[in-house]
Amino acid sequence: FPQVDPVTPPRKKRRLTAQETPPVTRAQRRFTHFTPLKPEETSQRPQAFLAKVKGNIRRSKRFQSIRCQEGQRELIIEVGDVVQAELGKHRILGEICQLIQDEQKELKMVLRHLLGRSEMELRNFSREAIQERELVDSKECLELPLSTLLEKVIVLTEEEFLEFMEDETIDLASLGTRPFFCRHQLESSDSLWSAEWNDENRRKRRQEALRLFRPDENVVSKVPLAPSTNPKELLMRAATALKAGAANGDLPGRETEQERVMDFLRTSVKDGGRKEVLYVSGVPGTGKTASVLEVLRRLQAARKPQVQSVYVNAMSLATPSAVFGEIWRQVSSDKPSKSRESTEAEVRDLVRKAFTLNKPPVTILLIDEVDALLTKAQSVLYQIFDLVSHPSARLAVVAIANTMDLPERLLPRVASRIGVRRVSFNAYSRDQLKEILVKRLRAQQALDAFQDKALTICAARVAADGGDARKALQVCRRAIEACLSKGLGQVNFEEMTGAQADLLQLNPAAMAITGLPPKAQQLLLAMVLELRKQSAHVVAVHKVLKRFQAVLRVKERMKATEVDGEPPRDDAWNMRCWDEGRHDLIPRLQAVGIITLNKCAEGEDTKDTTSSNGTAHGGSVLELGQSLDVEDLVQALSESLDEAAQLLDAAAS
Repeated sequence: FPQVDPVTPPRKKRRLTAQETPPVTRAQRRFTHFTPLKPEETSQRPQAFLAKVKGNIRRSKRFQSIRCQEGQRELIIEVGDVVQAELGKHRILGEICQLIQDEQKELKMVLRHLLGRSEMELRNFSREAIQERELVDSKECLELPLSTLLEKVIVLTEEEFLEFMEDETIDLASLGTRPFFCRHQLESSDSLWSAEWNDENRRKRRQEALRLFRPDENVVSKVPLAPSTNPKELLMRAATALKAGAANGDLPGRETEQERVMDFLRTSVKDGGRKEVLYVSGVPGTGKTASVLEVLRRLQAARKPQVQSVYVNAMSLATPSAVFGEIWRQVSSDKPSKSRESTEAEVRDLVRKAFTLNKPPVTILLIDEVDALLTKAQSVLYQIFDLVSHPSARLAVVAIANTMDLPERLLPRVASRIGVRRVSFNAYSRDQLKEILVKRLRAQQALDAFQDKALTICAARVAADGGDARKALQVCRRAIEACLSKGLGQVNFEEMTGAQADLLQLNPAAMAITGLPPKAQQLLLAMVLELRKQSAHVVAVHKVLKRFQAVLRVKERMKATEVDGEPPRDDAWNMRCWDEGRHDLIPRLQAVGIITLNKCAEGEDTKDTTSSNGTAHGGSVLELGQSLDVEDLVQALSESLDEAAQLLDAAAS
């Protein structure tokens, strides 16, 4: 290596070294001499690699390692090494599964193909799905003469690769070729699955690939080349693929947003904290929370000892100030009772000490539905952001909300505590929605359950209606249900177009709305108003009940105007409305599956109580049933409640 002035700073030293040291060129000449070093241990049972040629069984000698030489160059390869070899005019990468000598005494290697970015593009995978130095594990094997070998390469796990690239002590120029990393495996259905690149998994994959590449003669005759396809089973697999949460972290169309989130979190961990807050915003159903959680999972896998995470959904809290109790419960799992015995002020102090006095690790605080913490004085947000601004805080905060303008709504004293970095999630486009549907179906080998035209029309209509991916999944599941009921084997254009129109009318929960008493429908109307106001999917019970009082008050005012009277305004009337909604209407709606009542996080008070002014101190939240969304509920209420449109306008004003 060239000599560099020792006083040069480390970063500059690395740059000078990279500039002055000519890159090591890859081996252009093949190896010419090969010496087997260690025979592979064999057992007495028939080997799976035996191949049948012209009616005779051919046996090959196998070796564990071989020395390769060409002039002064020498290389020892073993089973399990990843190497680069020539295949015609192209170069490929693969893991050595076998080193063999055939009957003609020619040394050969069986490689398990590792696919690079360009090769995945040829298989119709998007360029953003595979990174530059990433390899995809596969079961595809090919047998090549050992003379095609060029060199060995290094393949790391994703976390090892990230640490390697961030290590400033490594002179990348002197390596000649940078290492690769592997985090996915390609299955026979052309779907990508997460995979761990470790010795045990690699050994199992080699054995499985060899069984497919060199099957025993008796096994071949028993295994059909392609399994028979049952239309009903195909539709059932499609329904499974389109369920919520079945993506396993694979979010097509969100690669750019995930990379920006990863850049923020990786830098935060490296610097020991961040004085900025990452604000993630976008309309519902655009993959905000799923993307951030996936990035956080990958970061923790790479830096597990250095990172701890705290996730809080603010909508599940009884009150905004309860956020500190939930944070303390997660960071102090060994002392769960202390947060319940302490006052709010004491819990805030415990949280501050946990983030500022303890050195490792860095804590990533993820607050979902952060706008639920927005109070009139904004004191809760001020106290959280004040933690970030503390000089010794090892903390990074990610705030997720459906509204775009929350930073602009902050009071000056709150906004002054932090800087804000934004990541915006736009609504899914038609092409992105179709890619989501296709990838999910392909992962379950159920793509044939849908005609391509049917998926296209579903993606186009949902994109035009707001781009909510969950809506596209719901429409497709409804189309599957229709096909199963009619005995059809594939979702066609007509079934898909009918699914969206019939989704509400044929929904049992929606049909139940028409038979509800007026006050139950008015409670649902109050819930719709709160969900729309907050652009959320869950809402606190006490907020729905307060809105319910307002809806009833508007209704009573309308009646009083007709008879020239005054609407009731006394506390007793408020209490009667509150009790009727909490103890009668909500249980009835929950029983028919229209709404779901969820308790707050463990350690919070879950009993709803009210003061004289009707303020609730409870820990329950409401959300719509799995088969309903807000627009479905609005349409059903409009059809069954005569004054729904007027109440929507009047109560929202």
